This record gives sequence, structure tokens and C-alpha cells, in this order.
Amino acid sequence: MLKRKYNFKIQQQVYYGQLRDSNDIIEILNTKPNVVKRLNQRIFGQTPSMPTIYVDLSMINGQTKDLLDSKKFQTLSVREQADVIMASMIYLGKKDELGQPLYLITLWIACDLDRPDERQLFLNALTYLKKSRLGTHPITKAVYTTIRLLSYPIAHTFIFKLFKDESIIEDLIFKRKSCQTVEHEIATFDDNIFQSHSIFIEQTLHLPRGSRSFLVNGRILGALNENEQYTANDFILLDKHLSTTMNDRLICIVSKLELSNDPSQLSDLLMRISSIISQNNKSSSPITRKQIPHISSTSKAVLNLPAKQINEPAFLIEAILDPA
Repeated sequence: MLKRKYNFKIQQQVYYGQLRDSNDIIEILNTKPNVVKRLNQRIFGQTPSMPTIYVDLSMINGQTKDLLDSKKFQTLSVREQADVIMASMIYLGKKDELGQPLYLITLWIACDLDRPDERQLFLNALTYLKKSRLGTHPITKAVYTTIRLLSYPIAHTFIFKLFKDESIIEDLIFKRKSCQTVEHEIATFDDNIFQSHSIFIEQTLHLPRGSRSFLVNGRILGALNENEQYTANDFILLDKHLSTTMNDRLICIVSKLELSNDPSQLSDLLMRISSIISQNNKSSSPITRKQIPHISSTSKAVLNLPAKQINEPAFLIEAILDPA
């Protein structure tokens, strides 16, 4: 059933001759805000089998070097592990004419690229990639090295070709890098990186080994079921859904803060803000009554403001403030 406001606008456009029989009403409606072409329960709501879970991204100043020591990484808290992963993550993302843009959406893909079904999830995300950043973990040495050394257009093309024919690794690698450089990068690759990523996936994300999953601005969407497909169209739907929550006004505010000249750091900040806002979004989880602990009215921690008309009925409002 059409919303009344859309129904009225359609009638108005017909009256003024702006809509004709040759126009496709469905296609026109699909261009309206908050109208989506498809539904996906994993995106829009939580169920007992698909709970809404977020990674705590509130900690700052993670050290990239901690990723290279898997034994030390394992001893870190959940927040510390997430911060180290965030600080060390490498991304695929488009650049515009002015350089690297500020990304509103950040995707982390957790998959094993040696498995065809998990490789397909990565390719679907890569196909969708428009205004988002795509981070991957854990991934093969070749893909990891490609993302780290090559520009987005070359890395994007190479990864698609690599997945179709792994033999091109020696041929293409890095047209702008000498073969010796690439061979050296792969030969000296520190496997502790993948070990730390595996620890993060199992201990922090609580995902079973071999599962497919991804995170969007700190929200865990997964693990995907065995036969569940998540296509490029689903990523587009996720993008549109998030865009209704995180609008351009937020980007403008973050840009004006002048906290950093590095768009990557500001994109990390947007990712943290989005995670916090989404976790506190009342529409995403059922509202439950919270019991307030009883505090004596004579306590110095309580400020009582009596009603102006003490002989008449009045509302009792209890406000709890953080003195910090």
C-alpha cells in the first residue's frame, strides 16, 4: 500500500501532466527516499537467529605493531583488539578528483579467500564498492600485498583477474612494481598478521572458524548461513539503509571539527560515531523499563525540586546525571 503522501504527489503530478501512461510508477517510487527495491531481514531487523551485535570501537590509539605479535594480541581486551585491528586495517576505496574522500560507510569482510563461497562474498562487496571503504581479514598474501602496494583501480582489476586465474600472479603483479619487489614482499610476509586476525574473529567477533561474515560501521552481520547468498544488490540495500541514518549533516559536522587533515582518520571517526548512534537507536531494539535504584531523599547526591503547587497533582521526574 502506498503512503498517503506519495499517493497525493502522484495524483498531483498526473493532474499537472507531469506523469503519463508511458511512465513507470514503480521505477519512480524506487527513487524516493526510504523506498527500497528489496528486503533483507539481516539488514532491517534482529531476530533470535540474527541478533544485532556491535563491536566496541570506543577505544582510541591502537598500535599497529601489536598486530605483528599474535601472542601479545591474544592477551589484549576486546576493545584493545578492535582498536588495533582498526589502526592497522588496509582499505580498498575509490578516490575522487580531489583525492581520497571522506567515507560514510566502512565495511570489514571476514572470509577465507581460498574457499569459493567466501571468495564470492568478497567479490560481491568489491562489485558494490562505490562510496564505501572495504577492509579485509584474513586474506591471502597476494591480495593483502596488492591492496597495500597498488592504487585502487589497479588493485581492483587485479583481484578480479586473480580470482579467475591464479596463474596471473607472476604475470601482472604489479605492473608498476618490479617482480623482485613483489616476490620479496610475499616471501617476507609476517604470518602473525593473519594469526592475529584469526584471534580477533574467533575471540572478539565470536565467529566459528570457516564462517563468512562482514561488519558495517562496527555492526556484525553474520555469520552467514551455509546456503545464504549476500549479493552486490544486498550491499547496495545496506548502503541505502545506512544513508538514511548517517546523513550528510554528520559528515559536515565531522569535517568542520578540524581534528585531522587525514580523511582516513576522519572516516574512522565516522565509523565510531555511526556504531555508537546505531547501538543507541531505540528503533533497532525493543524498549524495556529500567528500574532506578532507590536513593534516600536525604542523600547529598540528590537534588529535590518540589512542585510549585504542592497541593495539586504533579508529575514525578527523576533525572540521573553524570557529574563528570
